[in-house]
Amino acid sequence: MRSWTVSIRQALRNTAKKLSRKSKPTLVNFYHHENIPLKLYLEITESGDYQKLVIEGSVTGAECAAQWEKIIQKNYETNGGFDYINYKDTLQSYGRLVAEYNLIRCYLVKLIFMVDDDYIAFLGERGYRIDKSSNQAYIDTINACLIRSENLITRMTMKANELKSYIPESKGSVTSFDGIIASLSLCLGYEVSDNISLLRFNEYKKLINEKNSKANG
Repeated sequence: MRSWTVSIRQALRNTAKKLSRKSKPTLVNFYHHENIPLKLYLEITESGDYQKLVIEGSVTGAECAAQWEKIIQKNYETNGGFDYINYKDTLQSYGRLVAEYNLIRCYLVKLIFMVDDDYIAFLGERGYRIDKSSNQAYIDTINACLIRSENLITRMTMKANELKSYIPESKGSVTSFDGIIASLSLCLGYEVSDNISLLRFNEYKKLINEKNSKANG
């Protein structure tokens, strides 16, 4: 009886340990405005790959996009920019287009394998008409809708280009990483490290602008 009791207690302890391990939140560590390297910032600006913001952990694309938005907002505040509201509106429009495209394509592909009146009604409300009068008409209209949905990619590309237009710090100037480092080193009079952060880059810019203002004043 005693050994049975000991076995139960040991089993309970093991279960408690497993539950404790499962209950621990997953550690997620992002780059943020204060520590993101300038080179990485420029890479993400160009590629739109927000997953590169993750230092550690597993997160969704939406969470990465939200973190990127925080960095952009802070960067605008640091530089005294006033385009953040327009940037945010454009970002939200882009997100809606991506979500719409993915959902429409998903429903259309599912309709290839099964007839679902709810899906057909949903698509019809958005201008994607499915003809069920015959098998051939059904197939033809699904193919036509798939082709039409590609128009959303054009709109997504336009929005993505709009987003990029908000990011560059100074129009008409060097925007490649190597060019920025070379230009910064020339202005400061000493070599700037390739590991420079976005925050330090902004501080250097302010210093250069102050020097230029005094020289021109």
